Amino acid sequence: MNQNIPRPASPLNRELRCPHCRHLILIASADARGHIQTKCKACKREILFDLDQNLARIL
Repeated sequence: MNQNIPRPASPLNRELRCPHCRHLILIASADARGHIQTKCKACKREILFDLDQNLARIL
């Protein structure tokens, strides 16, 4: 069986959206931990996500 075929996202995955414009930034697996700092491509704001607490802060 071909392992390179993309599978649908698990319902346990979390969509991380920009808290300002609601643009989808990334999808994190359910077991992801820690912090992710990224920039929204739509509104150009920097966001810090805390995956442990499900919090987002605009920097």
